[in-house]
Amino acid sequence: GDVLAQLPHLRLPRRMSSKSRSDLSCDGVAYYTSESKNGVPIHVWKPCSVDAEMCILVLNLPSTLPWSMQKPSLDMMAAAVIDEFQAQVFVLTTGAHPLPEGGLLLADFLVDLLDLIEELPLQDPFVLVDNSFGMATSIMW
Repeated sequence: GDVLAQLPHLRLPRRMSSKSRSDLSCDGVAYYTSESKNGVPIHVWKPCSVDAEMCILVLNLPSTLPWSMQKPSLDMMAAAVIDEFQAQVFVLTTGAHPLPEGGLLLADFLVDLLDLIEELPLQDPFVLVDNSFGMATSIMW
């Protein structure tokens, strides 16, 4: 049969709200950016009306697109999964690890990435969406 007909129906995203961490009162979905202890930006979407029942971590790296071009599609994805599954969505982008001059060893990148992930308030277990072109795939094992 038709593959698209077999996929679960996801409702259109609710209204997005860009609020600061201190003010998350809204209708639908709240978005904010927080920082790790090392100043790494962490993009977060969460439901406004209920507690999150699950966490989704999206590793969206490396990306050649600026954040202003990535965010609209992530807004739609986050709103859809929040509406359907009451999930809290954390997104780490290329800015999650500033590259030193001369590059970075993959092993060092993975150690720093794991430290950052352990800092996040993720529920156990959580869903990992790996959009790293294979760079971060080994952290799943």
